[in-house]
Amino acid sequence: MGRQAARSRCTGLVVAPGFIDLHTHSDTPLTRQETAANLNYLTQGLTTAVTGNCGSGPTDVAAYFKTMEKQGIGSNVIHQVPHNNVRLKVMGNANGRRPPKSRAHARPRRAGHARRAWGLSTGLIYNPGTYSKTDELVELAKVAARHGGFYASHIRDEGPAVCRPGRSVDNRPQGRPARPCLPHQGVGRAAWGKAGEVIALIRRARKDGIDITADQYPYPASSTSLAAMVIPPKFREGSAKEMLERLDDPVLAPR
Repeated sequence: MGRQAARSRCTGLVVAPGFIDLHTHSDTPLTRQETAANLNYLTQGLTTAVTGNCGSGPTDVAAYFKTMEKQGIGSNVIHQVPHNNVRLKVMGNANGRRPPKSRAHARPRRAGHARRAWGLSTGLIYNPGTYSKTDELVELAKVAARHGGFYASHIRDEGPAVCRPGRSVDNRPQGRPARPCLPHQGVGRAAWGKAGEVIALIRRARKDGIDITADQYPYPASSTSLAAMVIPPKFREGSAKEMLERLDDPVLAPR
C-alpha cells in the first residue's frame, strides 16, 4: 500500500499500540478452550491482560503458563503471585492469632512456583489475606523486590477510611523497593471526593523516593464478594460451612 493510500485510510483515526488491562480476573477463562482467545479484550484494543489480582489466582505460575501455551491464547498475559491463595496453602484460612513463621514464608518463595511472575498481589479485604499484618506484607514485598518485581495491593479500606494511617493507602510497605501499585476505587458515597487526599499521599510517598503508582477505573460500580463487604473478618475464619453455621447461631448471627 502506498503512503498516500495509507494516509487516506487513517484520516480521522488514531494509531495506537495494544493497551494493557492492569486489573483483570481472567485467570481461569484464559485456561479454557472456549475463552482462551480472549476476544472480548482484543476487540477493545487490549493485547495484554494482567492476572493474579486482588491476591487471587493460580499459585503455580509455571504450570499456569504451561497450560495456556499448550492450548494457545489470544493475548499476552502478565501474572502476579496471589497472596491469598499462597497463604491459604501454607496456613489455611486462619486469622492473625497465629502469625506466619519464617519457614512458612520461605516455602512458597523457594518452591519455584513463582517463576515467570511479575510481582506480588494482595487482597486485604478477602480471606485469608485480611488476617495478615503489615510486617508479613513487607517481608513478601522484599522478596518481590529482590527479583525486580512489583507489589500490587487491593487495600484494606476503600471507603471513608481510605486515607486513615495503618488502614489503607497509608498501609503501604514503607520505603521498600518493590514498586507498589494501589488500585483505587472510592466505595460508597462517603468516599466520594477523597481522590485528592489519596493523590496527595501518593505524591508525598514519591517525593520520599518510593516508586509508587496507582490505577483507577472511571465507572461508578464494582463487583466483589458479598461476604467480604458485609460479614466482619473475625466471622469468616475457617470453611464456608463454618461461616454459614455462624449465621444460624442465635448468639453470633445478630453480631
